[in-house]
Amino acid sequence: MLILGYLPLLIASIFLIVRVLHFKKLQIHIKYAYPNEWDKLSLNKMGMKESNAKSANMEESIKSGFLSKQQDPLIVNFHRKDKFLITVMAMFVFLQLVIAFIQ
Repeated sequence: MLILGYLPLLIASIFLIVRVLHFKKLQIHIKYAYPNEWDKLSLNKMGMKESNAKSANMEESIKSGFLSKQQDPLIVNFHRKDKFLITVMAMFVFLQLVIAFIQ
């Protein structure tokens, strides 16, 4: 019975892993499809780890930069799936909070 109490959190964690894997797949696509943009995303002016800088720069580019203006099917698909995954994760986290406060 205790496991069922944490089931929404477990499901939200699985969706988080799926989101990260989906983002990694998009990174590989961008690296080969847009090599000039990938070089720009690789710039690391803050002294962060290179992988963290690339991820942060790519997130920003997808939201409001060069990649947000591309009609690439993988980028468009990423936007749609990402919104869905975040919404589902938020619902399961909210459900976990409700369960925690009811018990």
